[in-house]
Amino acid sequence: MKKLLIALAAGFIGFTNLNAQEKEAIGGFEKEDFFITGSVSYTNTSISGIDDSLGSFTIAPAAGYFITENLALQLELSYNSLDIINVTGFANSRDTFGVAAGVNYFFTPAQRFSFTLEGNVFYANTSEDNNFSPDTNTFGIVVSPGINYFISNSFALNASVGALGFNSSKDDIDGARARNTFVFNMNLSTIALGLTYKF
Repeated sequence: MKKLLIALAAGFIGFTNLNAQEKEAIGGFEKEDFFITGSVSYTNTSISGIDDSLGSFTIAPAAGYFITENLALQLELSYNSLDIINVTGFANSRDTFGVAAGVNYFFTPAQRFSFTLEGNVFYANTSEDNNFSPDTNTFGIVVSPGINYFISNSFALNASVGALGFNSSKDDIDGARARNTFVFNMNLSTIALGLTYKF
């Protein structure tokens, strides 16, 4: 009887330890994992005392594939709609379509939590809903630090903070000059949140 109790106790302890390890081992990436990710955002800004309003909607789905234990290739499509109504009642809509390709480096991919560093080259086309503003084409490169945290074995929350990059914009008309911009922004107000699903 004593041996049976000892065996049951040992089995219970072993099961408890295994269960605890399984709970700790939630999520994580490894080589050849495929995932989809993306973000959606909407903002509306108004100025007190002035009949102005500005609304912005952005959706940016992406897909990625781990080519090594730490490095994932990623392709992203994006769409942004910006609506402006001023005090004179003039309404204008600005639409931007973009595509970005790059790599995302995970410092501890097999862990539930990991810091990340993402680099992308991108192209975007912006057009306005009026007859006097030309389309604008923008090319650039951007690097953003971030984090990734698994909330289950398949789903993870991710966030990027700020950016370091360069872009060149040019209106789609003859004789237009390019506008080159260097970007360095680590402001916490530029946090972008997203959700990832791992297959």
